Amino acid sequence: MIKTYKIINDVAEIIDKAGEIVVEKLNNDEIKQEPDMTSQLLATIETLMRGYQKNGIVIKASVLTDRGPNSEESKYGADFIGTLRLNFHFFQRKKAF
Repeated sequence: MIKTYKIINDVAEIIDKAGEIVVEKLNNDEIKQEPDMTSQLLATIETLMRGYQKNGIVIKASVLTDRGPNSEESKYGADFIGTLRLNFHFFQRKKAF
């Protein structure tokens, strides 16, 4: 059980690190618009999380379309959709966010 809490803490640190990387890119003018920022944040999280798939944690995400009144962002009110899959020997869960 203690190992599982460490993994969850590690995942939180990975997400924080991804945010730092993307904010640095934003500050260096490498990112110009919100959809690019969202896309790079999600890609960085997925890349940094690859090593945790073997531990039962998988995060996947997609950026929604954002142009026009019929865009996915207009319809759902979100910039992206994601899924979190936890597959531990004592606990399994899938969640969309």
